[in-house]
Amino acid sequence: PNSKVLLYDCSYGNKDQLWYYNRRHKWLVYGEKRHLCLEAHPASKYVVVNRCRTNFPLMQWDFANVNDTLLDSYFETMP
Repeated sequence: PNSKVLLYDCSYGNKDQLWYYNRRHKWLVYGEKRHLCLEAHPASKYVVVNRCRTNFPLMQWDFANVNDTLLDSYFETMP
């Protein structure tokens, strides 16, 4: 619980660096077939990774523009 988010240089094809936007729940999900989501802690100004929870506002992320076509084929295009 409350796992820290570590940032590394990009490594193409490294599945440990993949985040996926779940449009239905508005989650930023870590990795393929995982149930870990990015969670905001606004008061302390940091983010953590926790088990995804439905209807939990601190795990919901809104984006102005979403490329539905790219998201629909996201995992099929990965090496």
